[in-house]
Amino acid sequence: MKLRIQILTALALVLVAAVAATASATQTAPKPGFLPGTWIGKGTIKGSVEDGPMWTTFSGGMAFTLKVDKKFRTSGSGSWKMNMLGTQDAKSEDAIDSSMFGTASLQLSGPATKVAFKGVMHVVGEIRAYGHSRPMKPFDQEIAKRLVITKANTCKVVGTSQVQPGVTLTWTATRKGGC
Repeated sequence: MKLRIQILTALALVLVAAVAATASATQTAPKPGFLPGTWIGKGTIKGSVEDGPMWTTFSGGMAFTLKVDKKFRTSGSGSWKMNMLGTQDAKSEDAIDSSMFGTASLQLSGPATKVAFKGVMHVVGEIRAYGHSRPMKPFDQEIAKRLVITKANTCKVVGTSQVQPGVTLTWTATRKGGC
């Protein structure tokens, strides 16, 4: 009888441990992310920013290839292009406007749930004022952002990342080789 109680007690403990493990697993469900494989992504940059009398409209795009290994680590590369058109209040007699264009090569890395991209955007452009236009001195600007995932499944991952306040990158990545 004593052996039977010990066996029942042991079984009860195993059952409690199994139930606890199941409850814990459901409470810490993994965040959406990229599954192992090669992903091809593209995105659209859109937005505008007002700064006093100046208004700048942003447009452009991003393209990338991302590889995810079996340990959910990522590596990849991509390109970035962004147009920036600035105007001063058109009612002003001395209105000023500008057009700038930036390009960058990107490197992608990080865990499959928090992929980061970084690069250096080279910007060229011109300023127009009082009927004259002058080229701007080219400059470089660091880009360091994250692909914020809003939805993921086996074949497609989508998201929206803030480039700066008022400007967003809306992107989609599809798994290469079909699903």
